Amino acid sequence: MKYGFKGMFVMILVSCLLWAGEAVVSIPETYIQKNGEGLLEIVVQSNEPVSGLQMTMKFNPQQVQILNPTLNEANQELQINSRVKEGSVTIIAFSMTGSRLVTDQGAVIRIPVKPMPGYEGRLDLDLSDVILASPKAQTIPLAKTIGEIRVTQNLPKVFKVEPNYPNPFNPETVIKYQIPKSSQVLIKVYNLNGQEIRTLESSVKEPGYYQIIWNGRNDDGKLVASGEYILSVLAGEFTHTRKMVFLK
Repeated sequence: MKYGFKGMFVMILVSCLLWAGEAVVSIPETYIQKNGEGLLEIVVQSNEPVSGLQMTMKFNPQQVQILNPTLNEANQELQINSRVKEGSVTIIAFSMTGSRLVTDQGAVIRIPVKPMPGYEGRLDLDLSDVILASPKAQTIPLAKTIGEIRVTQNLPKVFKVEPNYPNPFNPETVIKYQIPKSSQVLIKVYNLNGQEIRTLESSVKEPGYYQIIWNGRNDDGKLVASGEYILSVLAGEFTHTRKMVFLK
C-alpha cells in the first residue's frame, strides 16, 4: 500500500481532533488514473449533528478539471448546489425539510475529476471557507485535513484489505483497502452472532486506494459493547472478513 508516515500522521490528527470535540472535514489520500477519471471524496466527521455544509475547494486548472459534485446515497434528501469557476469550486449542501447530514456512511460529497491530458503528479488542492451548521444554525468548530492526491499510472493490480489499525481499538480504528477496477463496495460490521451492527460504506468506487474509519458506534449512533466484531468487505467478486476488537 502507498500510505507512508504522512498518511498515518493525518489519521492520528483526525482521531485526536474528534476526541477533543471538534469536527473534521477532510479529503482522504487518493490516487487517480492518468488519462482517466477519478473521484475526490469529502468526508465529514462530527460529534455534533450537522444540518448544512458550505465549502470552497481551490485547485490548479492546469492539473485537473472539476465536474459537478454529488451527495452520497445516504443524503439524497438534501439539496446540493455547486459553482465551478476557474481554479475553484464552491459547494453548499442543505435541507429544506429539516433533514440532517448523514456523516457516518462514507464520504458525504463526491467530486468527479478529470486530469488534464498528460498530467501526472500531485494535485494542488486547498479547502477554504468551510462551514458546518448545527440544527440550531450555529457554526460547529472544525479542522481541515487533506491527504496526498496524486495522478498516477500505478493504480492497484489486485484487491486487498489491510489489517485495521489499531486493533484492539478505542475510540476509532482505520480500515484501508484497495480495488483495481470500478466496483460496488459494501463495508459492514457484524457482531459474533451475525447481526448487522453498522454500514460503513455502500457506493461505487473507482480504482484506487481508500480508507474508512469506524468509531465503535452502531447505525443508531450508540457505542457498541466491548468485544469482538466482524468486518465484512465486499467489492465486486472480492470478499474479505476480519475480526476487530473494541475496548471501552
